[in-house]
Amino acid sequence: MKKAMFFVIMIAVSMFMMPTAKAMDLEVASVDGVKYTTVQEAINNANGKTVVLLQDVTESVTIAKDTTVTLDLAGHTLTNIEGKHTITNNGTLTITGNGTVDNVSHGKGALVNKGTTTLLNGTLTRSKEAGTDPNTSGGNSWYVIDNNGGTFNMEGGKVLGTSGFSSAIRNLQATFNMKGGEIVNGFIALKNDDNGIINMTGGIITTNNMTGSAIQNWGQLTMTGGTLNAKTKGSQAIYTLSWDDQFNQVTTTVSNKAIINGDIEIDYDRSYNPTKKPEFTVNGGTINGSITDRAGGKITVTGGKITGKVESTADGEVSIAKADYTKVNSLIDKFNQLDKSLYTKESIEKVQTAIDAVKYDKTILEQAEVDKMATDIENALAALEKVKVENPNTADINIIAVLLTMMIGLAGLGYTMKKRFN
Repeated sequence: MKKAMFFVIMIAVSMFMMPTAKAMDLEVASVDGVKYTTVQEAINNANGKTVVLLQDVTESVTIAKDTTVTLDLAGHTLTNIEGKHTITNNGTLTITGNGTVDNVSHGKGALVNKGTTTLLNGTLTRSKEAGTDPNTSGGNSWYVIDNNGGTFNMEGGKVLGTSGFSSAIRNLQATFNMKGGEIVNGFIALKNDDNGIINMTGGIITTNNMTGSAIQNWGQLTMTGGTLNAKTKGSQAIYTLSWDDQFNQVTTTVSNKAIINGDIEIDYDRSYNPTKKPEFTVNGGTINGSITDRAGGKITVTGGKITGKVESTADGEVSIAKADYTKVNSLIDKFNQLDKSLYTKESIEKVQTAIDAVKYDKTILEQAEVDKMATDIENALAALEKVKVENPNTADINIIAVLLTMMIGLAGLGYTMKKRFN
């Protein structure tokens, strides 16, 4: 009887607990410890708060205008509902948590941003991407991120594209600020579209396909830091173009600690005849490659290091600043002020030879040669030898002194003897 009663109780308890377990399985997100069965419901109750994923979820969500939300992926994956973008942001969104935002549908992205989004960490991708080349979408291709009129701040994390057909990120009439993280794609990694603005101070952007570019710039690009990589022959680190005069002047400025590994090409869409040709300015940084203008645009170089050629094949304007001769001229002035009679002829001639070797036709791209000229002069000045002055023999001087003393002594003695015998 007791056994029968025990089993009845256990069955009752199990039946009571089953709905609770099922409910726990359906809880996919939480806000301040309150759990929700959909991520969207959690977002709707999280203005100014953090939504934490509790498990991998298949859902498409929207952040409303005037709403501020942090999405903590917590190591989980958020995947879209078929035929929809995964996240559409119209408000203020921060993504963190080292998880993944994925999209698996053709023509849809992991994120469409019309508000302000900040990526701290985590990965955004399209895991079913099928685009293989610029002419083949494979029936499933699109941008991982479409920053469409919004502001995207990339401070960390990764945007992983594998397409040969679509850009990983399109920045259309929007602002993209990058100071950390990584963007990778097989085609264009970051496309700065019409009136787009990119401010890059850090991070890494890489294209690994011969048809691709790390950044394709149709807007305004300012790069003061970070690294661009064009890893395959035929690809460009920066490909900048203009096409329609209704849009703002296309400009690119590279300076400070920017590192560009690959070639840069300047061109225009030949279906149009824009009068606003791209402008490219280098004020600093390092470009391990060449800059080639094919549009009749404008290249200005005032500083930095460029290992390849800087040229226009379309009668464009190329202006390269003269090298800095400040140290060379200062050392020459120092030499001119010396009393050269104090130094040996041979050492003076060596300084003069170093000075005569100075060529004043070098540009900023040949600064290393000018710096060597300065070093040669500086070394020759340091090696100047003074003329030796012969001193009289001190032994001879001592002998003369002794003889004089003896002569004076003898004269005195003679005077004394004479006085005594007078």
